[in-house]
Amino acid sequence: MVHRILDGLPVEPFAIDHMIAANGNYELPLPAGFPFAIKLFSYQPRRPGFPLNWHERLELFVPVEGKGRFQMGERIFPFSAGDIVVVDVKSFHGLREFEGANPTAIVVTFLPELICTLGSLACDSQYLIPFYAQEDSCDPILHHKDRLSGTAFASLRKLVECYFGAARGLHVEAGCKVHLLQLLYSLSLHFGFSQQAQAVVQEQRRLVERLHWAQEWLRDHYAEKISVADMAALCYMSESQFMKLFKKA
Repeated sequence: MVHRILDGLPVEPFAIDHMIAANGNYELPLPAGFPFAIKLFSYQPRRPGFPLNWHERLELFVPVEGKGRFQMGERIFPFSAGDIVVVDVKSFHGLREFEGANPTAIVVTFLPELICTLGSLACDSQYLIPFYAQEDSCDPILHHKDRLSGTAFASLRKLVECYFGAARGLHVEAGCKVHLLQLLYSLSLHFGFSQQAQAVVQEQRRLVERLHWAQEWLRDHYAEKISVADMAALCYMSESQFMKLFKKA
């Protein structure tokens, strides 16, 4: 059963109000070397309302027990135990209600660069389709009765087991990433592959190629000084665009 996935694991009360800034930004620090976290939340005792928030992290909300409604922007969706909700994190989002004898949920959150960076292959963009290619005509939910739900939930179960296991180290991070990719792949199959996501990555790759010009210049002229403005001009970018990409590269 769905709720057995949390057996023996540390469930914490859902309390994030103190982590939400005045502008609604929900800041959850993630490890720099592996920007990923899983939270197991209990929504007892019941409260009259939940805070809406936004953030840069990507997020999956998975109710384990109970049912309710989730809001993203102006849209509100019903959910029940075993569903996987793909959150539109850039919009104000959050629970409208969560009912049941013991409402609990898994929240999987990570930075997009864990999956797809400026130098990634084009195919890596497909893992992020559920987050970046949402359409108003399609609810951003993999329901527990949908065809790919069993496959996705099997990956989620392995992901939770790996993350909360006793072992630590790079091999655990590698395992978590494998299971996360399998989960995201199932979600991408459900929502459909998109050329839009691939186009975004292709544009990023084009900018990376420009950065290579700067890297080659630095390699060949390492003893010379060059200003940020000149380096940006070398790459046909503005200073702000160059600095933003250079820090990410």
